[in-house]
Amino acid sequence: MRYLKFIGLLQIFVLALLSGCGGVGDNSESSGTLVLTVTNTTPNAGTAIPVSAQYGLVGKVNGMNGLKVTFSSPDHPELIAPNTAYTDSSGLAQALLQTNGSITKPVTLQLIAKVDDLLSLPVSITLNPVNIDLSLGTLAMKTTVAAVNAGASFSVGAQYTHPYVKDLHGITVTFSSDRPDIVAPVTGVTDPNGLTVVNMVAKNVVTTPTTVNITATVANIVSAPAPLLVNPPTLVLSPPASATFNLTGAPEGAVARFVVAGANVVIKDAAGNPIQNQAVTISVQTIVNQVTGDDVVFFPDATNQIIAPPGILVVTTDSTGTALIPLAVDIVVPAPATGSQHVIGVFWNVSASTPGGILTGTASTLFTVTNAPAAQ
Repeated sequence: MRYLKFIGLLQIFVLALLSGCGGVGDNSESSGTLVLTVTNTTPNAGTAIPVSAQYGLVGKVNGMNGLKVTFSSPDHPELIAPNTAYTDSSGLAQALLQTNGSITKPVTLQLIAKVDDLLSLPVSITLNPVNIDLSLGTLAMKTTVAAVNAGASFSVGAQYTHPYVKDLHGITVTFSSDRPDIVAPVTGVTDPNGLTVVNMVAKNVVTTPTTVNITATVANIVSAPAPLLVNPPTLVLSPPASATFNLTGAPEGAVARFVVAGANVVIKDAAGNPIQNQAVTISVQTIVNQVTGDDVVFFPDATNQIIAPPGILVVTTDSTGTALIPLAVDIVVPAPATGSQHVIGVFWNVSASTPGGILTGTASTLFTVTNAPAAQ
């Protein structure tokens, strides 16, 4: 009986020793729980993701250090490099998972933690691309400007959108035109919504209304063009449309002189503002039905005169953009007779050399002299 009692005490002692050993105890690691935590579920590709796993075992609070935990992505191992860590005494393991930065669109994948045969529940994350494939996007002009005056600035915008990327800030957009001599290229960068707005300038280099097409470019994407009308300065010559000199019994071959009062030229910029101190050249292109003695006479000053053609007159605009044209027209008198008349057509040319180029204008005037017979 004493022997049996000794054996029984020995068995109790051995069991007690086994139950008091360190580590996770007499249960295997696979019988515990494993919870994966990922704090950033939308990281940028190419960055390291902090992850942690908490191992738990019923009845255990401490003494769970040294368990090997493997973190990985079962569905996209090519994008997540696996990593391992060991638990501390509380069963917590922490690691960094390096992501692949080569993606060009968002990728959603699963992360898991594993201890022996024990798997955590998966955690879903979405990798956002850093190297955006800009050619996958679309680009549209955003402008309400249809016309602009030469020499003025104007705003133009573009909207870039991408099928995968939400944050679109910092993308370079180049605005250009099919007439870079009129509207030079300008670059801008997008805001987080993909919108960019820049100021462009329509150079004062046009003398006629000119349409230029503005486009925006991102990578190899070119927007549809937005037409822009560039208006030049204006130059208006205002001689009389017609003038008549009625004579009675005048000798044939005499010269009647029309003193043309109020003839002027007005020059304004594209915004309608007068251009002052602008030199303007007046000339006569031709005189239709001209006979010897029919002449246009310009008066550059009180003592001199210029016969045109071929002579020319240069005048200067005042503060209103106006220059008077001192001139007279000599026309030969026909023989006196009922219904006798002599008509000439004078075709005027005007030009001004502005910063945008040479502005030109034309006009015409009919001059008529009649010579009725003298009363008997």
